[in-house]
Amino acid sequence: MARLLFVADGSQEIGAGHHIRCAALAAAALAQRHDVRMTCRDLPDSTHGWAWNHLPVATVAADVGPAALLRSARERWSADLTIVDHHGIASADLATLSAEAPLALIDDLADRDCTGARLVINHAAGIVPADYPRNPVAVGLAWALLRPAFWQRPAVAREHDLALLLVGATDHLGLLPALVQRLLSDPARRLLVISSRQPGSEAHRLSALVAAHPERIDWRRGADAAGVADAMARASHGIVAASTVALEAMAMGLPIVAVHTVANQDRFAAALAVAGVTVVRPDRLDDPAALLANAQVPAGLHVDGRGAERAVARLADCLVPSPLLRQAVWSDADLLLDWLNDPATRQAGFLSAQVVARADHLAWLTRRLPDPDCRLFIAADSDGPLGTMRLDRLATDPLTGVAADHLAVVSITVAPARRGQGAGGRMLAALATWTRASGFARRLRAWVRADNPASLRLFASAGYCEVGAEPVHGQAARRCELELAP
Repeated sequence: MARLLFVADGSQEIGAGHHIRCAALAAAALAQRHDVRMTCRDLPDSTHGWAWNHLPVATVAADVGPAALLRSARERWSADLTIVDHHGIASADLATLSAEAPLALIDDLADRDCTGARLVINHAAGIVPADYPRNPVAVGLAWALLRPAFWQRPAVAREHDLALLLVGATDHLGLLPALVQRLLSDPARRLLVISSRQPGSEAHRLSALVAAHPERIDWRRGADAAGVADAMARASHGIVAASTVALEAMAMGLPIVAVHTVANQDRFAAALAVAGVTVVRPDRLDDPAALLANAQVPAGLHVDGRGAERAVARLADCLVPSPLLRQAVWSDADLLLDWLNDPATRQAGFLSAQVVARADHLAWLTRRLPDPDCRLFIAADSDGPLGTMRLDRLATDPLTGVAADHLAVVSITVAPARRGQGAGGRMLAALATWTRASGFARRLRAWVRADNPASLRLFASAGYCEVGAEPVHGQAARRCELELAP
């Protein structure tokens, strides 16, 4: 198991999102028996006290810079991989720090050169691999970093006219008192308000409202994940920040209005709007009752709560040594397209003879690079690229219609310049070694055209056994499989 070091800051000014995302990932890592340590600066009003409750935490002085924070954390604890969630670390520092020791990045800006990071995780809808052209990516809602309380919806009934207000764990803009005051005009509405800390004068205003209407306002001064999950399961609708809070609400099936409070929410807020959610700026909250009347669960955007588990497995992939293989990235697109459209490649495979258009290829790569059940590799040695391989893990075996048992389908393309040099055998051996070590699959399957004896010999020499025959895209094919011993 791996030793994972998390480095992030959070506070009333910064917000709690960095701490919360790291907490979700750390919880999933602990569940998979990894060792974790958390480090942040001891900033005024730091949110690590509650966000990282029950996790092993070390703090450093508040006046230490972000890059120095990371180095200090590494000096205190030797980790296999450092996971950083911090806006303050610039591209130049990321490159240097990545060169010093393995580093992965949780990001929500998509505005930095992240070269060197072994993986970039950005769970916002609307983010695509092209936003991080030189990095392996885990982007989009499948990777939503939610805490364990949101992995399974509590079995409680929604309460009519109970509105949840959660505009960020810290409500750094002080929006809640005005929202509460305006919503009290509807005597039938009850409010469940959550924040960990209010700006000074706003806390007094909110306290006064609660004291005046105790039967209608439940103010929970804290952001305990179990409490938030319960509130999202009970409420009939909510006004939430266009941030991780919205992802939590989506996992709980809560109809929402999203408040777009900071610039790093731009892409996510736009995706929510396209999906039918009302998205408003803080200065457009004059009539929250009307907004709540149109609260929606985003159409077509699905959060299943298992993103943190997937992300831990993807992080573990980064630590599997393989001298021949690296994860493909967006900037490999043209190289992959050249190999795909090579006439000999197309003749040997099951693809149409028609050349693949670049736009179609880029659309395919946009889907495949962040797919949790796909691993796309570039194989290379000291003389240059050897080719590409892809693993597609199956949930259901298409031959039997039942759940697949850790089965992945193999695709391989040898670079035209390396054919006839034994590259294919080396590539398949490296793939088997990587798959066994990572645990991505326990059984590999490949379909080979029956009229391609060279490919059949290649897979046989790599230990694959012919176990069946069936047509693939109208072509006679042999099914070859390899069982991977633990």
